[in-house]
Amino acid sequence: MSNGLEGQVLTAHTSGQLTWSTIPSPSTFTGVSLVGYNEGPCYDLGTFGGTIAPDVTNGNVQKITLNSALTFNGFTNPISGQSLTLIIYGGTSYTSITSTMKFAGGVKTLTGTAGCIDILSVYFDGTTYFASINKGFA
Repeated sequence: MSNGLEGQVLTAHTSGQLTWSTIPSPSTFTGVSLVGYNEGPCYDLGTFGGTIAPDVTNGNVQKITLNSALTFNGFTNPISGQSLTLIIYGGTSYTSITSTMKFAGGVKTLTGTAGCIDILSVYFDGTTYFASINKGFA
């Protein structure tokens, strides 16, 4: 069901006034580089371990099943402003990540419990990779 407002944006002004306007066409942004974000479908890196460098052009949500230790230092063809959510399915003996990224709290340890899932979130600011791990999804 259409409400007739497709292609419109509502703007709230500091005066309290609300106005509707047409969303600019992409050609209005000539010369501006926008970093895309694609959160689905989840790209499957497969089952392996060792060193990875996920290509974010495959999607911003990717998964891997570890069968050995993980080394992850960055993306393939990185662009400032990119982010990646990596869903890690792992075995009991693969608990640490070797990485040059800056991890929240310095924590680079995976759960290491059979059947658990950890989620690694990474943001690249153009110079540094910032990462955090949410652990123990079961």
